Amino acid sequence: MAQVTEKWVKRQNGDANNPDWANALAVDHYCNVIVTGFSEGKGSGNDYATIKYNDEGDTKWVKRFNGPGNADDEAAATVVDSKGNVYVTGYSTGSGTETDFATIKYDEEGNTKWVKQFNGPGNGADEAAAIAVDEDGNVYVTGYSTGNGTGSDITTIKYDINGNTKWVKRYNGPGSSSDEATAIAVDNNGNVYVTGWSTGSGTGGDYTTIKYDKNGVQQWVNRYNGPINDFDIARALAVDGAGNVYVTGYITRIENQGEGSATDMATIKYNAAGVQQWAIVYNKQSRDEAYALKIDQAGNVYITGMSGPTVEDPENDYVTIKYNTSGIQQWVAIYSGAGYGFFGSDAFASSLELDAAGNVYVTGGSSFQAELDYVTIKYNANGVQQWLAHYDGPANDIDRASAIGVDKNGNVYITGRSSLGNSADYATIKYNSAGMQKWLKRYNGPGGELKGGADMANALAVDKDGHVHVTGGMTRLITGSDYTTFKYNTNGDREWKKTYNGPGVGPDQATAITLDAQGNVYVTGGSFGKGSLEDFATVKYDAAGNTQWGKRYNGPDNLTDRANAIAVDAQGNVYVTGISTASNLYGDYATIKYDAAGNTKWVKRYNGPANSYDEAVSIAVDASGNVYVTGKSYGVTSFDDFATIKYDANGNQQWVVRFNAPYNADDEPKKLVVDAAGNVLVTGYSWGNSGTIDYTTIKYNTAGVQQWLARYDSPANGFDVPNDLAVDAAGNVYVTGSGGNFGSGADFTTVKYNAAGVQQWAASYDAANSEDIGNAVTVDAQGNVYVTGSSRLDNNLFEDYATVKYNAMGVQQWVARYTGPGNHTDMPTAIGLDKNGNVYVTGYSVGDGTGNDYVTIKYEQTPLLTTRAETIPELNNRVIEQQAAVKLTARAFPNAFTEYINLQWSGSDKPVNITITDVMGRQVEKKTGLAPSGTLRTGGNFGKGVYYAEIVQGSEKILLKLVKN
Repeated sequence: MAQVTEKWVKRQNGDANNPDWANALAVDHYCNVIVTGFSEGKGSGNDYATIKYNDEGDTKWVKRFNGPGNADDEAAATVVDSKGNVYVTGYSTGSGTETDFATIKYDEEGNTKWVKQFNGPGNGADEAAAIAVDEDGNVYVTGYSTGNGTGSDITTIKYDINGNTKWVKRYNGPGSSSDEATAIAVDNNGNVYVTGWSTGSGTGGDYTTIKYDKNGVQQWVNRYNGPINDFDIARALAVDGAGNVYVTGYITRIENQGEGSATDMATIKYNAAGVQQWAIVYNKQSRDEAYALKIDQAGNVYITGMSGPTVEDPENDYVTIKYNTSGIQQWVAIYSGAGYGFFGSDAFASSLELDAAGNVYVTGGSSFQAELDYVTIKYNANGVQQWLAHYDGPANDIDRASAIGVDKNGNVYITGRSSLGNSADYATIKYNSAGMQKWLKRYNGPGGELKGGADMANALAVDKDGHVHVTGGMTRLITGSDYTTFKYNTNGDREWKKTYNGPGVGPDQATAITLDAQGNVYVTGGSFGKGSLEDFATVKYDAAGNTQWGKRYNGPDNLTDRANAIAVDAQGNVYVTGISTASNLYGDYATIKYDAAGNTKWVKRYNGPANSYDEAVSIAVDASGNVYVTGKSYGVTSFDDFATIKYDANGNQQWVVRFNAPYNADDEPKKLVVDAAGNVLVTGYSWGNSGTIDYTTIKYNTAGVQQWLARYDSPANGFDVPNDLAVDAAGNVYVTGSGGNFGSGADFTTVKYNAAGVQQWAASYDAANSEDIGNAVTVDAQGNVYVTGSSRLDNNLFEDYATVKYNAMGVQQWVARYTGPGNHTDMPTAIGLDKNGNVYVTGYSVGDGTGNDYVTIKYEQTPLLTTRAETIPELNNRVIEQQAAVKLTARAFPNAFTEYINLQWSGSDKPVNITITDVMGRQVEKKTGLAPSGTLRTGGNFGKGVYYAEIVQGSEKILLKLVKN
């Protein structure tokens, strides 16, 4: 009997645990650098963590702040005054309140001078985003604060040198909804300027810039609305010596007809009276967004941010622009990163600084041939690059710079976060004026408490070279759950990791993956849009992991849309299907075809006869480009029914067939497969006459005519629910799921039908009379069947991975189990095979304090059961060594066959013996003493089924599988 060995296990945990992330940086007159952000504490959630380094990189002090709620606290901004006092602001969880503004003053030795918290009138979320200090030591903070019936309001506070509150000013925009400040500045006369965005009356979010005098009296408010009344967000602000005000960010516009929205950088100058002097829009690609702005002594304006091909596509460039005081563009500098692929790498600048000589420094993150790394660039006053500095942390994981500063000597300081697998540290770097690194300091906070996110692998695909690809949703810091796709080589080494974060605020979860013959990778699922709910989002990567395109679909009623399945044809056309919510708040099938370049060829919707809930769950495409989808659809006089549809290559509906079981209750399909002859197989569950749920598998021909229907009711006559289906080359059908057996609860239950729908066998796996559920099935060329699912052992409340192999007769060959380090739920979701018979499973598993992790496992079988050449030391000794044949070669053609098959061989000068057996091992033909090279025509008297031809020449043997249809 074959044995199985666990070759490797790969766990992947999102970075939403044990985080230490620097958000802001300031440099004082003595060339000390102060960084602040958030850091996991011991039992206190995230805390403010503020660090002061001297110019040699020595740590002068570290100050942590845990708010009264003993929960998450995050510093967002810092500033220093002329005396070396340090100020930080952000938000802190209160005691009996939600998040509050929390502003702290430290003296130059790190002693806390005062702490001030602010809870808005709505007793909701209040978060400060920016801070400034004037020459007298007055401190100004701004952000947003929940009002009393006004949504969130722009809220600005002035404290005196001792932390006494001088005034609080709130701004509620005309939409009386969300209003948020992002930046603040103060001029030499104590006037205060804030900018951000505010909801208008029918205009979406608008740039909103406000001037207050030193007493908090509002002087003016200016709003700027982009061309389509959508989200327009100001990100940065500066004021010059004459009181002119400059803001930048991005505005939303319409992309080409039918392609949704896009963003442009928009930079505005107001004079001291608030009169707009100019507004400049920069449009290079479909996604142009500015994040930082500085001005020099001459009134020149510098902005930086990113530019990318689409709003959805993660491939972006640094873009840095200089305008003169009149708003005339002086130069644009583009940095496209050092990644590989059609679009290059992902690069986005987040921070900008100037020195006294007019040099410009930008930093951010760029996928430098792999994951994001710090990339910092110096340009001279003419926009010519002087140097580029790159930092890749020790884990070769995500490293993202968030802030930059320059001291009086031209030294440059960068801070941000650098990931270490399951955690992240502050990483602060000093470069001299020539771009040479002087020192690097990392900070890992005291937190031993891992947050752990919900990281769930949902799908798997294996390419022809044995590389395995997995996708799902992985929780990340700041962005939450994002599509995360990994590629591993045969040794389990990670080839690449790609994430997709949709444009909206909400989880992004990939549900399905497929590959084409060139190794391109396609993933789809659900992703929150900007101004929409969940949308279809489909992404194509090449074999090296470079993003080729990303496409989104938001249904006509701007409601919830989620793709559940994906397929690709030989021409590289991509098909996705799922659910799209209609205006009646019920779902419809939505099926989309994209060409190889990502252009939408057609979109087809199906609304069932009851005008009620319909959801497609599975899709397949045949060799002619016909598309088949199945799902559940509410009937007029029934509940959920199977509903299977065929479209031709142009999207024309060819037929719809519905199935309602005799009990007239909920019937739900789970999987659809098209066999080599174009027949359509669908499996799911339905209610039988006995009032219990049974496996229900249906075969339709290409015209949609039912060929057979097979029901499986387990011995206990209980609830039998299939989850997956596979078909082999001979048209045999395999279904797995959970079935009830007497005394053992739910078991893995796998059923094999032949091409005529006649049940061949039903095999159950019961670990310990507990809950065992088969989730996925696949079959190899020899008819061996592999099933993976969840299984509980005695006295264990939680599931393990369990993977089972059956031979072609349904006899169990081996079982492999996996229990994760968290000794909690381990749930496999998908299974695959490579050409060598290696087995791959993926899913999710609770780690040791890390929450759910992706877990992917490779199993190797011994001996391998693929078609192979073998050496037999003695013909009467059937101990097989896995060695390649020296001379003997053989092939069978045509295979599969309907009448005759030819066995052709060539080898040494020794005679050849051929023995043909059926799947039961019964001999059906034997030839001895055949010529050393030749052809045998056979199979005419064979019945339909699978056979094995053993070709022996001396000490060499080849085993071929033959299929007669």
